[in-house]
Amino acid sequence: MKQPDNLYLFGFSGHAYVVLESVIQQNIACNGYFDFQKNTEDHPFLIPYFGNEEDFDFNLNQPITGFPSVGDNKIRKKIIEFLRNKKINEITIIDPSANISASANIGLSSYIGKNTCINALANIQDGCIINTSSVIEHECSIGSHTHIAPNCTLLGNVKVGQNVFIGANSVILPGLTIGENSIVGAGSVVTKSIGANELWYGNPAKKQLR
Repeated sequence: MKQPDNLYLFGFSGHAYVVLESVIQQNIACNGYFDFQKNTEDHPFLIPYFGNEEDFDFNLNQPITGFPSVGDNKIRKKIIEFLRNKKINEITIIDPSANISASANIGLSSYIGKNTCINALANIQDGCIINTSSVIEHECSIGSHTHIAPNCTLLGNVKVGQNVFIGANSVILPGLTIGENSIVGAGSVVTKSIGANELWYGNPAKKQLR
């Protein structure tokens, strides 16, 4: 990963700790974080707090890089829009342990977690999280601001819309579609395509009332 200019995190809680570990392992300095409130939890990541993102007042004549270190899709999307409106540089953070095909495409402001595997011709759009030990198989497509939780498997040629959440330990069978804004519950085995704005879970996964 290329050393970014003046890296700041936007959002700082559990997911930010995971991001920071990936950054530290690559000897990348993080100058601090913005959040709606100062983080007072016990943690080893002693980086400075610079206030609410709305208080952002750096001299933008200097190169600055921001990263949306928030797990929630809607909040992450809002932060990315803020960064772009302020013309702040974006990066993608990939943990050193991840295995990424040279033919895969990964968009900006995305996080690729520990021990993930992203195979040939996969396309991951902006603002996504592919979390710990998940597998994205060949020719999968994942829409912007989507969160794939730990230990998920998307088999070949799965199409996932934007703003989707797929819960931990889920399996999506080959060639299926997950519509935008949908949720797949943890531990699900998805054997049928899912429409937009739907909630599915179970083995096999079934549509639920939201």
